[in-house]
This record gives sequence, structure tokens and C-alpha cells, in this order.
Amino acid sequence: MPKELDLIISCYTEAIGRGEGRFQTTETRTMVTHMGDLLQECKVIAKGLKTARPSRCLASPGVGLEPPSRGVADTLVDLYFGSFESTYRILHEPTFRAEYHSYWAQPESVPTHVRLRILLVIGIGFSFYTGQDVEAGFRCMVRQWIYAAQTWLSGPLEKDRLTIAGLQIHCLTLLARQIFSIGGDLVWVSVGSLIHAAMQIGLHRDPKHFSEMSVLQVEVRRRLWATILEMVVQSSLDSRMPPRISFDEFDTNSPANINDDEVDESTSSLRPQPGGTYTSTSTQILLLESIPVRLRVLQLLYCFRAEMSYSNVLNLSSELTDACRKCSRFFDQNSRAGATPFRRNLVDLHVRLFLIWLHMPFASEARTNPMFYYSRKVSLDTTLTMITPEPDDCFSRLRVIGGGMFRESIRHASTIILLELLGQVETSA
Repeated sequence: MPKELDLIISCYTEAIGRGEGRFQTTETRTMVTHMGDLLQECKVIAKGLKTARPSRCLASPGVGLEPPSRGVADTLVDLYFGSFESTYRILHEPTFRAEYHSYWAQPESVPTHVRLRILLVIGIGFSFYTGQDVEAGFRCMVRQWIYAAQTWLSGPLEKDRLTIAGLQIHCLTLLARQIFSIGGDLVWVSVGSLIHAAMQIGLHRDPKHFSEMSVLQVEVRRRLWATILEMVVQSSLDSRMPPRISFDEFDTNSPANINDDEVDESTSSLRPQPGGTYTSTSTQILLLESIPVRLRVLQLLYCFRAEMSYSNVLNLSSELTDACRKCSRFFDQNSRAGATPFRRNLVDLHVRLFLIWLHMPFASEARTNPMFYYSRKVSLDTTLTMITPEPDDCFSRLRVIGGGMFRESIRHASTIILLELLGQVETSA
């Protein structure tokens, strides 16, 4: 914890009644008392939210888990595919849509894993929904779906868990947990189980090593592996723990730059679009290209045998900056082709967080050692860019309600700005 935060920590401990009487003037005493009252209100609200959580001992996941009306469900599914699915390629949209329509035609005949997949997609889409035509308790129902999916995943390791469908449910569950703040700070632990399961069924090996696999299956596997890698690096950064994978442990190729309607079970060959052309997969490919440098950053930060030299930090910083610029150029060139502000902001968040954490250890030293001024500048400039994203209602809503990486990004940014303000106050004092 930076020593610059000592004053803030003292103020907090005073507000919760554990201080040493450091703030005794009338003005500061009133402010600290008010702060304590607000903290108590927050604790009461948090306690109420926790009591509303579904029991961890649920019945069978297929019992009592029903979606909203068809009209609302359709809207929520569209919201999901218009937001996260472009970055986290988990589902092949035409295949999912076919299952979705079959569900509404005969819901009682749909297998549990299909039902859970549909409910999780609807639930994630609900995080962006602003309509008033759903029941007041629908958010609690979504949380129950997430618990049901987690319970299903935690059951005995049967064949319907250790499959592509099982991995898709695992990815959707982890994403939903972060969005709805359900154990979002424990995602790194769950991601460990996810990547082990993925490697168990061979996703870490490129499909070219396997025979009798359709073109669609090849693409789904490559996309899903890229999504799991993204979850690995993000959860590692958020939890400040080492990544659970290295580049020596997989050889899976990047997915093809194609739209979902360009591939199905009958496809015998693909014609990928050029790299600069926007497709439903290009955002994932763009993020995947920066995975090597982000993994090296994580190894430098959290592997205790790594030697953190400043020259190494500057080299990695240069690579991350290049990745940010490439992402920015791509979205500028494809703003009218489907590269929405939400997708741009989400990709930007995924990369810039690494730049902040890479420089943070040296940024705090810049106040006493001018040699590290560059780290201080990069940290502040990156933070200000990150907290002023391109205007988008869905992304703004996600930052307000989200947990996990979405909440941590605000926390990191607040810490950087707070340290800068404290430094300015000390300088002017």
C-alpha cells in the first residue's frame, strides 16, 4: 500500500470507529462522522443484497428456471450479441438462435445445458436493459440462474460438463458473475478450473491435430480458446496472481476473421476477410494479438522470480502502447461497419489496465526520483483516457453495476488520481 495513502486510511479507520482521535477539529470531525454514517448505510444495503442471494443448495437446474416473456427475452438476447459476444466469442450465433427457437417451440424437451446457456445469455443481456416491462424481482431471478449454472458446473464431472457446451456455460457464468458482482473477486480461482477443463478436452492444441472435425467445430474451438485466454489474463491482473498458462503450453491458432453467417456445419472451406475488415470475430482477434505482451507483463508483475528492471518495463510499455494505438486505428476505420462504442471501450479497457499496472510501482516513486517521471505521466494519462471512454449508455451502465474487472478498473483509476492529487497537495504545502 503506497505510503501516500496513510492519511486516507487513517481517515477511514476514524470513520469506522477504530481511529486514534487524529481528526479533532470541528470541521474534520463533522466530515468524518458523516463519512461513518454513509459507510454504515452502505453496509446495511450490502447486507440486504447478500440475504437476497439464492441458496447455494439449489434444486435441479432445470426446475423452476423460466425466462421472461418471449418479446422481452428476444430483446435481451439481442443485447447480449450486440455487446459481449464480439469480444468474448463463446457462441456461434446461428447455432444458438436455432436452439433458442427450439426452446420456445418445446421448452420441456430442451436439455439442461441448453436451457442454462439460454438463461445465461438472457441474464447477461438484462444488465443493459432499461425497459419497464419486466417484474421487479427479475434481477433476483437472473442471480438464481447464475447460481444454478455454477451448481451445475460444480456437480460430479460427467460428460455433459466436460464438453464444448460445458465450457460455454462456464465462460458465460464467469462473465455473468462479474457483471452482477457474484463472487467477481474469486474469478481467478474459477478460471483455473475452466482452463484445466479446456485443456482436458484438447482446446490448447490446434484442431489441425485432430481428424474428422468440421470447419464450424474448428472455428468454435479456436474462438473459445481465445476467450479463455482472455479470461485468464484479466482474472490474473484483477487478483494480482500469476497467470495459469504460458505460451509454451498451447499451439491453437487464431480464429478466422469471418462473420458467423459465413460458416455452418455444411461449410467445407473458409474465405477469411482481410485483417482490417470488421467482422463478428475481428475484435477478438485484435485482443488476441496483444495476449503475448500482456502475459509477459503478468509474469513480470506476479512471478516472484522475475527481475523487474525499468528498461524491461519501458519495452513492455512500448508494446502495450502500440497495441492501444492499433486498436484505436481499427475502431476509427470501422466505426460505420459495426465497431460500436461499447466494443471499442471494452477492448480499450482490457489493454489499458495492463499499462497502468505495469507503471504503477514506479509512478509512486517519481515524486522523489525524477528518473521515473515517465511512469507517473503514463499512469495518469492512461487513467484519464480510461475514465473518459467514448459515450455509450451500455458501457456506462456496466461500469456502474459491474463487479470483477469492471469494478476493479474504477478502483485502479481512482487510486491513481488520488495519489496524483495528494502529491500536488504535498508539493504546494
